[in-house]
Amino acid sequence: MEKREVVNVDVMERGLFMIDGDPKECDFCDEKKVCASINTITIDVMCVCKDCLIEFANAFNGKV
Repeated sequence: MEKREVVNVDVMERGLFMIDGDPKECDFCDEKKVCASINTITIDVMCVCKDCLIEFANAFNGKV
C-alpha cells in the first residue's frame, strides 16, 4: 500500500484508523454498530460506522 500524506499527517505512521469488530455507538448517527475508531490530531477518538464513512466519502467525491 502506498503511503499518502493527508493534511500534513502521515496516516500510515500515526495509526489513525482502527476497527476492532465490537459494536460501538457511532458519534454521528447514534446507532450501535461496528465502527472505525479514528484518532484526531488532538488525540480525541471518534467512532464512525461504515454507513457514515461512506456518506463522508460521497461528500468528498461530490455525490451528495
